[in-house]
Amino acid sequence: MGKTVMALESLRGADESSGSDMGGKISVPRGVCHPRDWLASWRRHREPVLLAVITCFFAGTTVIWLVLDRQPPWWDDSFYLAKSLVMFDALMDGGVAGYVKRFFSIIPNRPPLITALPTPFYLIFGRDPSYAFGVNLLFIPVLLGSVYLIGRKFWGSRAGLIAAYLVGTMPLIYGLACWYLVEFSLTALVTLAVLLLIQSQDFRRFRETLCFGIVCAFGLLLKVTFPLFLLFPFLHAFIRFLASSRSANSVGDRPSTSRLKTLSALVVPSLVLALPWYLRNFRNMLHLVEFAGFSPDADTYGTGYVFSFGAVKRYLLELTGSGTSYYYVLLAIVLIALIIGSGKIRSFLQHFGTEPLAILFLWGLPFLVFLFGRNKNLRYVAPLLPAFGLVLAFALDFALRMVRRWQAPMLCIVLVFPAISVFQKSFFVFGDRVPGLNHFLCVDASQDVARKHERAKWPLEDILNSLSLRTTFEPGRKTIVLVGTDRPYFNVDNLELAAVHMKLPFEVTTSAHTADLNDLLRSLNSASFFIYKEGGEPESPYYNTYQKALIREVQRNGRFVELPTHWLLPDGGKVRIFENSTPWWSIVREGFIPSGVEPVPSCEVNFGNQIELTGLSIEQSQRFLRVKYQWLCLEPPGREYWCFTHVLDEKGKIIGFLDHPIVSNQPPMRFWKKGDVAVEEVQFPIPPSQSQKRVRLLLGLYHVPSGQRLPICSFALSRTSHASLADNDTGLLISSVYDHGGSQAEPARLPASH
Repeated sequence: MGKTVMALESLRGADESSGSDMGGKISVPRGVCHPRDWLASWRRHREPVLLAVITCFFAGTTVIWLVLDRQPPWWDDSFYLAKSLVMFDALMDGGVAGYVKRFFSIIPNRPPLITALPTPFYLIFGRDPSYAFGVNLLFIPVLLGSVYLIGRKFWGSRAGLIAAYLVGTMPLIYGLACWYLVEFSLTALVTLAVLLLIQSQDFRRFRETLCFGIVCAFGLLLKVTFPLFLLFPFLHAFIRFLASSRSANSVGDRPSTSRLKTLSALVVPSLVLALPWYLRNFRNMLHLVEFAGFSPDADTYGTGYVFSFGAVKRYLLELTGSGTSYYYVLLAIVLIALIIGSGKIRSFLQHFGTEPLAILFLWGLPFLVFLFGRNKNLRYVAPLLPAFGLVLAFALDFALRMVRRWQAPMLCIVLVFPAISVFQKSFFVFGDRVPGLNHFLCVDASQDVARKHERAKWPLEDILNSLSLRTTFEPGRKTIVLVGTDRPYFNVDNLELAAVHMKLPFEVTTSAHTADLNDLLRSLNSASFFIYKEGGEPESPYYNTYQKALIREVQRNGRFVELPTHWLLPDGGKVRIFENSTPWWSIVREGFIPSGVEPVPSCEVNFGNQIELTGLSIEQSQRFLRVKYQWLCLEPPGREYWCFTHVLDEKGKIIGFLDHPIVSNQPPMRFWKKGDVAVEEVQFPIPPSQSQKRVRLLLGLYHVPSGQRLPICSFALSRTSHASLADNDTGLLISSVYDHGGSQAEPARLPASH
């Protein structure tokens, strides 16, 4: 046998030498690789090269889209981008200590990691929110590489490459890459965690187990639903780990990794990285989860009664069109029919494997939560799509192996359509010359996140810049701008982003989420500017229901003056801006008296044994109502309270509001000490119809985020004023104004129940 091999090698060498003598047609110079060496090198490295090509295709189309698109971010992505700039400013102004402190309070009701991730990009490229999308570009290879490695481990390199391509060309995935939302990063981290879970071999390998624990800690800081996507695969692996540990101990063998060491690797990263934030913000976060998942607002993304056939059908159709694409669902149906028709179903299951079947099934099991949940926002299921892509990739790979011939050309034919769809959906490269084909290439749905880029610019920063030229800013105070429109390209969040980016001290508020008209009118008349969009895309029927009432109030009450400058918007609408010439309340004088100074009290109103109103003076003229307050800190309140003062006419109708943060939060109330005294004066312009009439006041203290009021424990006023408790002992109704010459009554402590 050895002689035969030697003879064959000598013949091959003779052929090569004779070929080199025949004109030099196939001779290979020294130092140059033979074509067969190139082919061998390609076969060794083709999988990484093809994975790099797929990743570059996905990242390249994302970069091109981001460069071409000039439309402003929408609601949530504008919110996160604005907060990321605030985080960066905290680092620049307060150093690492200020940055860490801001991290715990930047978003009190949801995990804040999404706001910190762009900081390195701002440090390298500059303070511009567009650079935050570098976070998505960084997670693209993480996502596709994790999908590839999972597929390669289960079924081989080709299946892994197909899976990476399928996942990257799903509309929900490549669409989310162009938004600055939590879900794209979350999808990458969930997929990476599943890969590490598989590689840890049921937590028997310590290094992979530790990496899994670290990824889980960052996932918990990214979104509170992160554990939902890993719960069942984790339990599956952990139960097997415990079983293997008991088995090893029973036979006297020492496990490769001790149980305590493994538990430490799983738990300690989350305890160190994620638990501090959750301990501080758990209650606020729980309230948001309840609001987003179970409140009537969740029904905005609903499809009807959750267990009805119609609701399930509509949700699945939307997910098919905007999540996975109709093409991939049809491809899955065709492949299943082909495998069943050829009688290869048993072989298919055998080659699929029990371990991949268990992990992918458990990975996709949380889909039932979204299928039968009230909030059916499609982007929430994005972390489950890689599991579908892996199953479809194996089915396609198995079907090609059944054909045996022309596998590569057939694979290219099958996969070329998604690439065409990506270009048409994102760039509209083929136009609308064939409407039927265009509709199939890019299905439009109500919750579609993959969208065509737009070159038209929205002048949000120009609008705010024009307002700044009309405003005299005071240190420590912000000018309130009320936005009366709530559409994707023109809303409170992207205007707030523009203000933060330009470092303008505007407090941008919205009329979209206030359910009470009186509260909304109070916000309107305390705002310096009111902005809304006339025409263009209509308002949502779910939000901003009082927009027309606000516009009528602005045009009626005479305090607002419309600015002559109008901006035309790309959707055909026109921006109208009204300036409030006399806000309903304005601080005239204020002061803060440290503990140790004893002011002379003129009244005693005890609010929850925390704050006492020790002085109250009311002056009414034909044009203004001036109110002076003097506050005494009985016990540090621990959170910020506003003073609400409703101005009532003789019939009890509200004609104005003097609601305000006490001494403009300078200093914040949570920093007050026992014995501190605050003095302030506010004024209210009297409407002409009320200039000759006496007014009444209803005052108290309330916490703005929760709306909770402090109860009045006792009160005593001068003999010249009549007061009574109202609103379940949380408001003091004063029926007549003070006479400065009036005498002060002897303090009479009245229980609040009287």
